[in-house]
Amino acid sequence: MSEEILLQAKNVSVRYPGSEKNALESVSFGVCRGEILMLAGGSGSGKSTLLGLLAGLLPDGCRVTGEALFAGKNLCALSEKEFFPLRGGTIGTIFQSPGAYLDPRMTIGAQTAEIFSVHQKVRKKEARRLAEDALTPFFGEECGRIFDSFPFELSGGQLQRASIAMASSLSPSLLLCDEPTSALDAFSAAQTAQLLRALSREKNVSVLMTTHNLPLALSLGDRIMILHEGTLVETGTPEAVARSPKAAYTKALLQAADFSERRASDGENRSLT
Repeated sequence: MSEEILLQAKNVSVRYPGSEKNALESVSFGVCRGEILMLAGGSGSGKSTLLGLLAGLLPDGCRVTGEALFAGKNLCALSEKEFFPLRGGTIGTIFQSPGAYLDPRMTIGAQTAEIFSVHQKVRKKEARRLAEDALTPFFGEECGRIFDSFPFELSGGQLQRASIAMASSLSPSLLLCDEPTSALDAFSAAQTAQLLRALSREKNVSVLMTTHNLPLALSLGDRIMILHEGTLVETGTPEAVARSPKAAYTKALLQAADFSERRASDGENRSLT
């Protein structure tokens, strides 16, 4: 991880149409190149709103103020046409449930190839070759089967691995991950976290990932931000947040996580007696 700031957000606020309250309130932060920045908080905290803003996927009519500076552009002020070359190119997005956004009528290979056809304007044969190259590191010897499979033929973990391959296929400098492990079993969730860590470390990709799972945030992140009701209440390294939380909300999250872990441990112990 370098000291170079890749994304700088300054006093970002978002209000949805018809709402009398901001979903995000004056949020400021930076993401360094090659950093994994975890954004933790409960439902309604504004995590998905922030990622939607940075991916250019907020619904029409949202009132957005502030700046989110990336590659010399203010993401808060871009039109859909201006955002298009960034999305999928220098900014990759990974969603919570890949089965919900992948086209069920197209194979994984065809959908991956389409990324190259659209963004790099290559011919069909070249797009297929590039798609195979993008999927192979994630699936190895299984790549051929995965390439020709439809989304419904794959497990949740395989779908999420495919979505990471697609999102990283054009070598983005920033990956936006909206709770990519929450719909997976424990094994698949751990695999997904390992893949994201490897991408960040090996290719110097910055990762901004939302989660409601504070233990995951503490184990995966280089830094952690805590959002509560649209406000950024705490930022720090995992060690600092775990040992010396400043915000009352962060303390409550840590206590809840500790209680959940103790309950799970007690359940395991009872099952062994």
